[in-house]
Amino acid sequence: MQRRSYNTVTQIPILIPCSLDKKQGEVISSGFTVPVREVTEEDKNKNFGLVQGKEVQHFTAIVYLLTAMAKKDRIAARTALQRLSELRASRTKALGEYPAQFGRLLAGYYGLQPAQEREAIEIFEGRRLLPSVSDNPEKVLWDEIAGKLLQVQLVPWWKKGEIIPALYCNDPKAVPYVYFLVHKKWGLCSHCGEWFRKDRPDQEYCTIAHREAHRVARWRARKEAKSKKKGDKRGTRKAR
Repeated sequence: MQRRSYNTVTQIPILIPCSLDKKQGEVISSGFTVPVREVTEEDKNKNFGLVQGKEVQHFTAIVYLLTAMAKKDRIAARTALQRLSELRASRTKALGEYPAQFGRLLAGYYGLQPAQEREAIEIFEGRRLLPSVSDNPEKVLWDEIAGKLLQVQLVPWWKKGEIIPALYCNDPKAVPYVYFLVHKKWGLCSHCGEWFRKDRPDQEYCTIAHREAHRVARWRARKEAKSKKKGDKRGTRKAR
């Protein structure tokens, strides 16, 4: 008996505002009709053209953290958490000026010591996370992504006389995060850091060549570390 074949569920479209000449439909946001278009593969190939500088570093760290959590790789997760912490701390804008009493109140509110007023203000300004959160991958992930998704809405997309459920990103900078979470078929190559379409859910490299290059690089790194360790042991023996 021949089995029936079923079509897979179509993944939800991701929309961004656009000019009228690129309009593929429209949505209603905050009471206004907005022309929109769907995010395309061309956008993806250009890193969406929407994030630059530290935004790219932040998004890459988020992807690594998500991947590490999926693999239950604690070492990789710790590395991703450290990257995110460094990015928060590297914000160039100077700390705001607040009354001394405000810093003390914040320290008490966050459960810090009275002498940790500066740390409390850094938490208040988003430069660091609460100590109780900073080592918890799930909580860090929620905190880092939640802010990016504030401008994302589930909307009825009016397209060519048909209403289609879609995710509308009022802030285009949220697109990479939404795209990665919704479209699991896309990933970042562990070797070159470029986007690629996955043939399998566990695929980590955009090409076989990059997979092999990364494998060789890891083998060489282990060999060098092992050789260095042996050298250190010999030096210790000579010293004795």
